[in-house]
Amino acid sequence: MSNRHPFVGILLIVLLSACQHIEPQQNNSEWLTDETTFVQRKTDFASQSAWQYSAKVGVVTEQVQEQANIIWNYSDQANSVRLFGPLGIGQVKLEFDQYGVQLSDSKGILHSGLASEGVNAQKLLADITKLPIPIDALAYWLFVLPDPDHAFSYQQDEQGNVVGLKQLGWQIQFSDYRDYAGNRLPRRLTATRDSQTDPVTVKLVTKGWQWPQ
Repeated sequence: MSNRHPFVGILLIVLLSACQHIEPQQNNSEWLTDETTFVQRKTDFASQSAWQYSAKVGVVTEQVQEQANIIWNYSDQANSVRLFGPLGIGQVKLEFDQYGVQLSDSKGILHSGLASEGVNAQKLLADITKLPIPIDALAYWLFVLPDPDHAFSYQQDEQGNVVGLKQLGWQIQFSDYRDYAGNRLPRRLTATRDSQTDPVTVKLVTKGWQWPQ
Protein backbone atom coordinates (compact mmCIF):
# COMPACT_ATOMS: atom_id res chain seq x y z
CA MET A 1 0.00 0.00 0.00
CA SER A 2 1.38 3.40 -0.88
CA ASN A 3 2.13 6.02 1.78
CA ARG A 4 1.19 9.66 1.67
CA HIS A 5 3.72 11.62 -0.39
CA PRO A 6 3.36 15.07 -1.98
CA PHE A 7 4.49 13.91 -5.42
CA VAL A 8 2.00 11.00 -5.38
CA GLY A 9 -0.75 13.44 -4.51
CA ILE A 10 0.22 15.74 -7.36
CA LEU A 11 0.31 12.81 -9.80
CA LEU A 12 -3.14 11.68 -8.73
CA ILE A 13 -4.57 15.16 -9.19
CA VAL A 14 -3.02 15.44 -12.66
CA LEU A 15 -4.33 12.06 -13.78
CA LEU A 16 -7.86 12.77 -12.62
CA SER A 17 -7.87 16.28 -14.06
CA ALA A 18 -6.42 15.47 -17.49
CA CYS A 19 -9.51 16.63 -19.34
CA GLN A 20 -10.50 20.07 -18.14
CA HIS A 21 -14.14 21.01 -18.05
CA ILE A 22 -16.49 23.69 -16.75
CA GLU A 23 -18.36 22.75 -13.59
CA PRO A 24 -22.12 23.26 -13.87
CA GLN A 25 -23.33 26.20 -11.79
CA GLN A 26 -26.00 25.58 -9.21
CA ASN A 27 -29.03 27.84 -9.35
CA ASN A 28 -29.12 28.00 -5.52
CA SER A 29 -27.75 26.26 -2.46
CA GLU A 30 -31.05 24.62 -1.52
CA TRP A 31 -30.94 20.90 -0.75
CA LEU A 32 -34.07 19.11 -1.97
CA THR A 33 -35.71 15.83 -1.01
CA ASP A 34 -38.40 15.62 -3.71
CA GLU A 35 -38.22 12.17 -5.32
CA THR A 36 -40.05 13.19 -8.49
CA THR A 37 -36.76 14.38 -9.99
CA PHE A 38 -35.61 10.75 -10.14
CA VAL A 39 -38.76 9.08 -11.50
CA GLN A 40 -37.52 8.76 -15.08
CA ARG A 41 -34.01 7.75 -14.00
CA LYS A 42 -35.47 5.02 -11.78
CA THR A 43 -37.41 3.68 -14.76
CA ASP A 44 -34.32 3.78 -16.98
CA PHE A 45 -32.21 2.08 -14.28
CA ALA A 46 -34.78 -0.67 -13.75
CA SER A 47 -34.75 -1.40 -17.48
CA GLN A 48 -30.97 -1.96 -17.49
CA SER A 49 -30.67 -5.68 -16.75
CA ALA A 50 -26.94 -5.63 -17.56
CA TRP A 51 -24.18 -3.11 -18.21
CA GLN A 52 -20.43 -2.62 -18.16
CA TYR A 53 -18.84 0.52 -16.74
CA SER A 54 -15.16 1.44 -17.07
CA ALA A 55 -13.36 4.37 -15.48
CA LYS A 56 -10.28 5.73 -13.80
CA VAL A 57 -10.66 5.79 -10.03
CA GLY A 58 -8.67 7.72 -7.44
CA VAL A 59 -8.92 7.17 -3.68
CA VAL A 60 -7.45 9.51 -1.08
CA THR A 61 -7.55 8.91 2.69
CA GLU A 62 -5.28 9.84 5.61
CA GLN A 63 -3.30 6.64 4.98
CA VAL A 64 -3.74 5.96 1.26
CA GLN A 65 -3.43 7.70 -2.09
CA GLU A 66 -4.18 5.29 -4.92
CA GLN A 67 -5.27 5.48 -8.53
CA ALA A 68 -6.32 2.60 -10.76
CA ASN A 69 -8.68 1.43 -13.48
CA ILE A 70 -12.06 -0.06 -12.69
CA ILE A 71 -14.24 -2.30 -14.84
CA TRP A 72 -17.65 -3.15 -13.43
CA ASN A 73 -19.84 -5.83 -15.02
CA TYR A 74 -23.38 -5.71 -13.67
CA SER A 75 -26.34 -8.03 -14.15
CA ASP A 76 -29.59 -8.68 -12.31
CA GLN A 77 -27.99 -11.75 -10.76
CA ALA A 78 -24.49 -10.67 -9.78
CA ASN A 79 -21.72 -8.05 -9.95
CA SER A 80 -18.09 -8.40 -10.93
CA VAL A 81 -15.70 -5.49 -10.27
CA ARG A 82 -12.03 -5.48 -11.27
CA LEU A 83 -9.50 -2.94 -9.99
CA PHE A 84 -6.13 -2.93 -11.72
CA GLY A 85 -3.29 -0.74 -12.98
CA PRO A 86 -0.78 1.32 -10.98
CA LEU A 87 -2.31 0.04 -7.75
CA GLY A 88 -0.15 -0.68 -4.70
CA ILE A 89 -2.24 -3.71 -3.77
CA GLY A 90 -2.09 -5.27 -7.25
CA GLN A 91 -5.10 -6.50 -9.22
CA VAL A 92 -8.29 -7.16 -7.25
CA LYS A 93 -11.48 -8.89 -8.34
CA LEU A 94 -14.65 -8.39 -6.33
CA GLU A 95 -17.79 -10.47 -6.95
CA PHE A 96 -21.02 -10.05 -5.05
CA ASP A 97 -24.77 -10.65 -5.09
CA GLN A 98 -27.64 -10.49 -2.61
CA TYR A 99 -26.25 -13.44 -0.66
CA GLY A 100 -22.64 -12.51 -0.16
CA VAL A 101 -19.32 -11.34 -1.54
CA GLN A 102 -15.90 -12.70 -2.39
CA LEU A 103 -12.65 -10.95 -3.20
CA SER A 104 -9.62 -12.38 -4.99
CA ASP A 105 -6.42 -10.48 -4.23
CA SER A 106 -3.21 -10.17 -6.27
CA LYS A 107 -1.84 -13.38 -4.71
CA GLY A 108 -4.92 -15.36 -5.67
CA ILE A 109 -6.11 -15.60 -2.07
CA LEU A 110 -9.89 -15.69 -1.84
CA HIS A 111 -11.68 -13.73 0.89
CA SER A 112 -15.43 -14.05 1.36
CA GLY A 113 -18.35 -13.09 3.55
CA LEU A 114 -22.09 -13.63 3.81
CA ALA A 115 -24.72 -10.91 3.65
CA SER A 116 -26.54 -12.68 6.48
CA GLU A 117 -23.48 -12.01 8.66
CA GLY A 118 -23.39 -8.31 7.80
CA VAL A 119 -20.58 -8.50 5.24
CA ASN A 120 -21.13 -6.50 2.06
CA ALA A 121 -18.91 -5.59 -0.89
CA GLN A 122 -17.90 -2.22 0.54
CA LYS A 123 -16.87 -3.71 3.90
CA LEU A 124 -14.85 -6.59 2.45
CA LEU A 125 -13.07 -4.33 -0.05
CA ALA A 126 -12.12 -1.86 2.69
CA ASP A 127 -11.05 -4.60 5.12
CA ILE A 128 -8.75 -6.33 2.63
CA THR A 129 -7.43 -3.48 0.47
CA LYS A 130 -7.95 -0.44 2.75
CA LEU A 131 -9.82 1.23 -0.13
CA PRO A 132 -13.10 2.62 1.27
CA ILE A 133 -14.95 2.78 -2.05
CA PRO A 134 -18.75 2.85 -1.42
CA ILE A 135 -19.41 0.02 -3.88
CA ASP A 136 -22.88 -0.92 -2.68
CA ALA A 137 -24.40 2.54 -3.17
CA LEU A 138 -22.20 3.35 -6.15
CA ALA A 139 -24.30 1.19 -8.49
CA TYR A 140 -27.08 3.77 -7.99
CA TRP A 141 -24.89 6.87 -7.84
CA LEU A 142 -23.35 6.08 -11.23
CA PHE A 143 -26.84 6.53 -12.66
CA VAL A 144 -27.39 9.71 -10.60
CA LEU A 145 -29.81 7.91 -8.33
CA PRO A 146 -29.93 7.78 -4.53
CA ASP A 147 -29.84 4.36 -2.89
CA PRO A 148 -33.58 3.69 -2.39
CA ASP A 149 -33.02 2.23 1.09
CA HIS A 150 -31.56 5.38 2.64
CA ALA A 151 -32.50 9.04 3.17
CA PHE A 152 -31.00 11.63 0.82
CA SER A 153 -30.98 15.23 -0.32
CA TYR A 154 -29.77 16.74 -3.58
CA GLN A 155 -29.00 19.90 -5.55
CA GLN A 156 -29.68 20.84 -9.16
CA ASP A 157 -28.14 23.35 -11.55
CA GLU A 158 -30.04 25.81 -13.72
CA GLN A 159 -30.52 23.17 -16.42
CA GLY A 160 -32.11 20.73 -13.98
CA ASN A 161 -29.10 18.41 -13.80
CA VAL A 162 -28.49 16.83 -10.42
CA VAL A 163 -25.07 18.13 -9.40
CA GLY A 164 -24.98 17.22 -5.72
CA LEU A 165 -26.25 14.35 -3.57
CA LYS A 166 -25.95 13.70 0.16
CA GLN A 167 -26.44 10.17 1.40
CA LEU A 168 -24.97 7.69 3.90
CA GLY A 169 -22.53 10.27 5.21
CA TRP A 170 -21.17 10.98 1.71
CA GLN A 171 -21.50 14.08 -0.45
CA ILE A 172 -21.41 13.26 -4.16
CA GLN A 173 -20.76 15.76 -6.94
CA PHE A 174 -21.75 15.03 -10.55
CA SER A 175 -20.31 16.98 -13.48
CA ASP A 176 -19.51 16.93 -17.20
CA TYR A 177 -22.79 15.31 -18.29
CA ARG A 178 -22.54 13.46 -21.61
CA ASP A 179 -24.60 11.17 -23.80
CA TYR A 180 -23.72 7.48 -23.56
CA ALA A 181 -25.79 5.57 -26.13
CA GLY A 182 -28.89 7.58 -25.30
CA ASN A 183 -28.24 7.76 -21.56
CA ARG A 184 -27.31 11.21 -20.25
CA LEU A 185 -24.86 10.58 -17.43
CA PRO A 186 -22.04 12.49 -15.73
CA ARG A 187 -18.50 11.74 -16.86
CA ARG A 188 -17.13 12.74 -13.48
CA LEU A 189 -18.25 11.70 -10.03
CA THR A 190 -16.58 12.78 -6.79
CA ALA A 191 -17.71 11.26 -3.49
CA THR A 192 -16.42 12.81 -0.27
CA ARG A 193 -16.91 11.57 3.27
CA ASP A 194 -15.89 14.25 5.73
CA SER A 195 -14.76 12.89 9.07
CA GLN A 196 -12.28 14.12 11.63
CA THR A 197 -10.95 10.59 12.06
CA ASP A 198 -11.38 9.08 8.60
CA PRO A 199 -11.91 11.54 5.69
CA VAL A 200 -12.20 9.94 2.25
CA THR A 201 -12.36 11.22 -1.33
CA VAL A 202 -13.20 8.90 -4.23
CA LYS A 203 -13.01 10.29 -7.79
CA LEU A 204 -14.27 8.52 -10.90
CA VAL A 205 -13.62 9.64 -14.48
CA THR A 206 -15.71 7.59 -16.87
CA LYS A 207 -14.04 5.89 -19.83
CA GLY A 208 -17.17 4.30 -21.21
CA TRP A 209 -20.46 2.45 -20.80
CA GLN A 210 -21.64 -0.67 -22.62
CA TRP A 211 -25.14 -2.07 -22.72
CA PRO A 212 -26.14 -5.39 -24.33
CA GLN A 213 -27.83 -5.00 -27.69
